Amino acid sequence: MLPNLQRFFKEAFAHYDEASADGKAYVDDKMAKIPDVFELILKNAPDAPDVRRLRRTIGRAKGKHPQSLQLIDNFHIIRDQSDKRIEEAKNVFCNVMQCLLDMLFDATQEFHTGPAKISILGLFYWLIDELTAAQFLARRGYATQAYTHLRVSLEILDKIELFTLHPEFVEIWGSGNDKEIFEQLAPPRVRERLGKDSRDSMYKYFSEQGSHATFTAIQPRLRIEPTPSSEDFGIAITLGGKRESARQISILIYCILVTTQAIIKAASAFEDRLNAEDLTQMIISTNQECTSFFGRFLDTVDRSKEDVAPLEIILASWQRMRENGQL
Repeated sequence: MLPNLQRFFKEAFAHYDEASADGKAYVDDKMAKIPDVFELILKNAPDAPDVRRLRRTIGRAKGKHPQSLQLIDNFHIIRDQSDKRIEEAKNVFCNVMQCLLDMLFDATQEFHTGPAKISILGLFYWLIDELTAAQFLARRGYATQAYTHLRVSLEILDKIELFTLHPEFVEIWGSGNDKEIFEQLAPPRVRERLGKDSRDSMYKYFSEQGSHATFTAIQPRLRIEPTPSSEDFGIAITLGGKRESARQISILIYCILVTTQAIIKAASAFEDRLNAEDLTQMIISTNQECTSFFGRFLDTVDRSKEDVAPLEIILASWQRMRENGQL
């Protein structure tokens, strides 16, 4: 068979450019079927290294065998260009983050002294990197990984608040005493010191969805696929990100909410370095833009098709933060 195939394609490709549309379509169809032909030949072949390698090659040609270089090179590609809500959420997030960056710029125009202020500034800029990474991953369909960055963001926010209220804890944080740091400044202990529930619902959600290797986190990566047998079904596992608009936008909204919290905490931490009138104008403008976007987004959600669980967590958290004066 192989010599015959080689002769056929050698002749076909030699005249491909001059062929009619039907002729090109015929050759293209035969080329597309080559992997199936080889797969059939190898179906009952005895196991051997060459057979294994050829099966992998066929899998690659049929798009069933992922390639590491393709995964790495495609990582930066945005997977969902069709949903305009994702781009709108990104733009709102950019505006909110710029408000925070403007405040930090103003706060750093004069020197700060003391470990607490330096630590708080470092945490704010670390927070910005975490949120940048989270939105990057979410827009490209890597929701599981984005949740991990969001959880770190919550830990950073709590430490900023603690160090603002109780600067003495910075000494423990920077002491290098792992045992004392864990006992005094583990995330649940920090929340308790701030008068919050040690089992924060949003923190728990982020942990289950990405930071911990839970079945809950792997479920969105699974889907049912039909098999040749009508009495059975197969399970497919997605790789390289997953297009899921509601979840992707939810993560971007989380980024917006966390950033708005950071703005409030920055106003408290650097009150003496900021202009009250300017700050009020920025916060009012930012809050109006966020509220307007949230309303437009929630009006477009199709609850019969989109997973609304992340949205329910958002709404509960949003309401709680507004009641506590955090937004």
